[in-house]
Amino acid sequence: MLRYKIAGETWEYNSRRDNIKKQFSQYECLNHNGDVINLGMEGFVDFMNHHSMSDEQAERIYTLQIFADELLKREKLLLHAAVVTVRSRCFVIVGRPGEGKSTFAGLLLEKGGQNCVSIIADDRAVIAQNDNHLEVWNTPWSKKGICCKERNYAVDGIIFIEKGQRYEIYEINDEKAMKMLKSMYPHNVWEKIYVVAGKLLKMSKTYKLFNNLIDFDINDFEKVLNG
Repeated sequence: MLRYKIAGETWEYNSRRDNIKKQFSQYECLNHNGDVINLGMEGFVDFMNHHSMSDEQAERIYTLQIFADELLKREKLLLHAAVVTVRSRCFVIVGRPGEGKSTFAGLLLEKGGQNCVSIIADDRAVIAQNDNHLEVWNTPWSKKGICCKERNYAVDGIIFIEKGQRYEIYEINDEKAMKMLKSMYPHNVWEKIYVVAGKLLKMSKTYKLFNNLIDFDINDFEKVLNG
């Protein structure tokens, strides 16, 4: 059984699918002493039989659900998010599928250049408390980004993204941020995560961003985030 270091925890997982093994390979952990979490496949056959999708896609989704549940027990939260650094400051971009998280991260890289902007994650990231601040990791379920096996990033802000007629970004309070996050989850999932989510969101500045690729202004973007 192979072991992987993901989101500050060590996991056991043995996939037979080459594409999945390739995605996980950067996170492989050869030497470890301590607790190990089993990313088990005991219920996978039943899960696959109840969902119409390819075996590989089913395995990705099934293991992601186990991963999220195990993280929650440790007060860590899996987010559907992109993560970027802008002049060494780290921002988590959260939104529903199709709102343009990855596209916006790519736009930041295009406008700011590689010396200014880095894409840490493009799809699935984990946030957790570290002393008096938030930290974030990429995961193997992201398609792009930096392997976060050995390090995490201190979070400077969480940005809730939504498509809009024009570009706009502004700071929002904890209550508004919680409402926006709640709208992204089915009720049964939200009931499981809302306590941890509320605790973590209070530890970071939060923003609302209307995503319009045409009139995006990176200088204004940085000005608001630095305000």
